[in-house]
Amino acid sequence: MRIDQKKTIRRLCEHCRLSPRLRIPLLCLCLGLGSLHLSPAWAGKVRIEGLKGDMLKNAEAYVELYQRRDDEDLSARWRKKLFEDGPQEIREALQPFGYYNAGVESSLTEEEGGWEARYAVDLGPPVRVVETDIQWLGEGAEKQELVQAIPNFPLKIGDTFVHKIYEDGKAELQDLAYELGYVKLKTTEHVVRVFPEKNEAKIRLLLDTGPRYRFGKITLDQDIMDSDLLQHYVTLEEGAPFSNAELLKFQRSLIATGWFSVVEVKPDFDAAEGVEVPIDVRFTPSTRQRVEFGVGYETDVGPRGSVRWRNNRMNSRGHQASAGLQMAPVRGDANANYNIPVRDPRTDRLNFDARFEYEYLDDTDRNTFDLEVGFLRTTLDKKNFFELFSQFKYERFGTGGEDDTTTQILSLGTIVSRTVAEEDQFLRKGYKISGDLRVASSAFVSDTGFLRGDFNTKYLYPIGSKGRLNLRGQLGAAWVDDFSKYPNSLRFFAGGDQSVRGYGYKELGPKDDEGSVVGGKNLVVGSFEYDHRVKGPWVGAAFVDAGNAFNDSLDDIYVGAGVGVRWLAPFGSVRLDVAWPVSEESGFSGYRFHLGLGGVL
Repeated sequence: MRIDQKKTIRRLCEHCRLSPRLRIPLLCLCLGLGSLHLSPAWAGKVRIEGLKGDMLKNAEAYVELYQRRDDEDLSARWRKKLFEDGPQEIREALQPFGYYNAGVESSLTEEEGGWEARYAVDLGPPVRVVETDIQWLGEGAEKQELVQAIPNFPLKIGDTFVHKIYEDGKAELQDLAYELGYVKLKTTEHVVRVFPEKNEAKIRLLLDTGPRYRFGKITLDQDIMDSDLLQHYVTLEEGAPFSNAELLKFQRSLIATGWFSVVEVKPDFDAAEGVEVPIDVRFTPSTRQRVEFGVGYETDVGPRGSVRWRNNRMNSRGHQASAGLQMAPVRGDANANYNIPVRDPRTDRLNFDARFEYEYLDDTDRNTFDLEVGFLRTTLDKKNFFELFSQFKYERFGTGGEDDTTTQILSLGTIVSRTVAEEDQFLRKGYKISGDLRVASSAFVSDTGFLRGDFNTKYLYPIGSKGRLNLRGQLGAAWVDDFSKYPNSLRFFAGGDQSVRGYGYKELGPKDDEGSVVGGKNLVVGSFEYDHRVKGPWVGAAFVDAGNAFNDSLDDIYVGAGVGVRWLAPFGSVRLDVAWPVSEESGFSGYRFHLGLGGVL
């Protein structure tokens, strides 16, 4: 305990009612005497040599002297006692790592102002596994999955006996049995005999599976949604082996509908009839309506603001609706959507969409109104997406110095995509392939006929432990009867954040006689980027982009290159790039910043 000497002596002087003249000499005398008896505690150091990593951390946690090295109340006698206990504490700390015969040399030195304890550790030979006896007992003893798991036990003959590896291996066997429906598993014997004098360990582990439980009656306790509709989401089969993984999959599919905020799936073992376990499901409805506001900035469109309304439960049949407004100086839209579950409501929907969109660029501008009806299918694992649609498009557009053109198009089309990626904030492996194919005929409603395809691919490949290659490609092609009636929104352009960086948004493509970019029938774009995770959420990038939009022949390919930084934010990846138009003579003076938000796939 620290003592404030000056305050204590001053209070004693006042308590004794000494005169001010006597207080000063007495205070000096007491301070001098007090310095002999109230000197601060010595600083202590504890050094444990010969260990590192987890072994060192565990030894430091075991050695009490290390834990109390800054204790001011630690007397010299008790310090010596703790010092003498240190070697044994270190030996005990090393046993979980398989070292039972470690040698420890120790020394304690004291000098004016402090003390230092030193422990030099020699690990010695490890204890190795010389015998394993792992058996399944009970009803599941011959189950193939369980039998095959025993040879994969992580500790084998000749391995160093590490306690954590043993416990993890035992837990894996127990989890496997539980997942197969043996939920009353008992560990009848789990003994590890260690012989320190021989540096040997013998493992004996006997697991009684008990009976295999199965799913019983499934009760959906709710009056929120139509019962027949919810039955499509019941993925559990009565009589199938009990599985926690299947319960979780069932629960997630119900939450993903957006109709419920909480879904409780409870197996009732107390009410089990034999091995049939009834499953009770209880629901809490989600908020029916929701309004979202957003603001942001992207180089291609500038500052933007948005508002969106959603209704997750228009009725008990699962209909959903939404409407939104997004505005920016360059581009914006207003849209409304209504979708209806059909066939298998987990994957299939009928979609109705209405959208008005504007875009004002230096060389082109347009106002577009779209009406669309389509059938959407998404696989349960969300990897595959398919849409078959019919779209009516009415567009007023202007290019260069030409007068505005009005056109209408009725097209049929399909969109397909496949996405495969690991689940990680910094994705390093995965790919996405997508295609958009649509056709229209001037013989039926449309002012011009066309066949148009737009294909995109993104591919991530890990490099080392912190890097990735980020490859991107886009190929577009269209065959058009009358290009002057072909909508601006369907033409191909290059340049911008998601195209050839170093150039402005839709800055590249075929030009008219006045030099204005009017868009083309075809497109080729490729990107090669290397990303490296520097620290935490920060990622550095270097890239080269190339491509162009064209009509009949690809005469010019524009190249941009640069560097960037990404911040892996909780809401998505924020990208800031600085790129140079390598194909131009401006050199580094012609750099352009690109700011964007979104994932890599």
